[in-house]
Amino acid sequence: MADRITFNRDRVAALLPADKQYWAYDRTQAGLAVLVSPGGTKSFYVYRKINGRPVRVRLGAWPDMTCSEARIRAKTVIGEIAQGKDPQRDRRVTQGGTTFGDVFHRWLDGHAKKHKRTWRQDQLRYDQFLTAWTSKRIGHITRHDVEALHTHVGEQHGRYAANRLLTQIRTLFNYAIDQETIDYRGPSPANHVKKYPERQRERFLHADELPRFFASLDQEPAHYRDVFLLCLLTGARRGNVAAMKWAHMNLSSGLWAIPQTKNGSSQTVPLVAAAVEILQRRRDEQLKTASIPPEYVFPAENQYGHMCEFRKPWLRVLDRAGIANLRIHDLRRSMGSWQVMTGASLAIIGKTLGHHDPRATGVYARMDHDPVRRAMELATAAMMKGNGDD
Repeated sequence: MADRITFNRDRVAALLPADKQYWAYDRTQAGLAVLVSPGGTKSFYVYRKINGRPVRVRLGAWPDMTCSEARIRAKTVIGEIAQGKDPQRDRRVTQGGTTFGDVFHRWLDGHAKKHKRTWRQDQLRYDQFLTAWTSKRIGHITRHDVEALHTHVGEQHGRYAANRLLTQIRTLFNYAIDQETIDYRGPSPANHVKKYPERQRERFLHADELPRFFASLDQEPAHYRDVFLLCLLTGARRGNVAAMKWAHMNLSSGLWAIPQTKNGSSQTVPLVAAAVEILQRRRDEQLKTASIPPEYVFPAENQYGHMCEFRKPWLRVLDRAGIANLRIHDLRRSMGSWQVMTGASLAIIGKTLGHHDPRATGVYARMDHDPVRRAMELATAAMMKGNGDD
């Protein structure tokens, strides 16, 4: 939507935020506009065409810049355009555009949080790998920079992590190019950086690895040991386990209600006895220091309120156990694989793992949690035999 008003302090202040950003234009000064963001910030712009191309030049933020100052600056910019200059292009040359950090946070708040279920993973990935670029002008980031980072992450964290990071970088540059209010028109330095080849994994914990795996886990601090065990015993994704909330647990019924999984749907996970035992112990320990447990099963003092980073403890576990080429996500695959080996049907396995297959939805809907729990208990018992349990 676009309004045309005579700009003054009260009228600009009265422009309220909406679901989408919108423009208001000044009746007094042609080409002068205010952009109102969904978050309520307001910025002055000049709108003009240069060689037939529509261009918006940012003048400043309201109320730091007054309406009178915006009109004076608008006349200056319009005069420069009349003389054949391109203020937006000149700004990109001298400043290199908006900072990478600005682009990320605008994309995160204006797009990802509204349209992506996995935006927290994007935030974690930025915090882990991209903060060195926060103050860097987006126009100053080169293909060499992107290639070097992609290679470094691939060598230190694996090709899958590197490829997900490259996809995110491409998304951010494409977002910057599409936004008229960001002083960047490309090309994207991530366009021709090649991803590492990937193949579908079939890795899971084998029978001969289980005793070493459990023995190594026992040497970890309880919070790391419990996270990894619950990933294995529930078949849930690492992110869902890390963000477990007590409010979603019913230990007496042995059920965990996940409000939203990666595929966008909710999931109710039956908890096997070993998982209930872990959770009950954690809750009892937390109640020793507080009358009510914290919100999260695995609380942490960070911006998310729960544990997020597990790479170092996971590598310790694998190193002690002498196990190679195993990811945390393979624990989820291990539950499904051991269910197969103990005779569970594909429909039961799909229900366990929360797979969203439209062809099987009708079958899943008719299942209750008891056969799923029985299949998980059988798989758990088979795995636990390798830990010396009878």
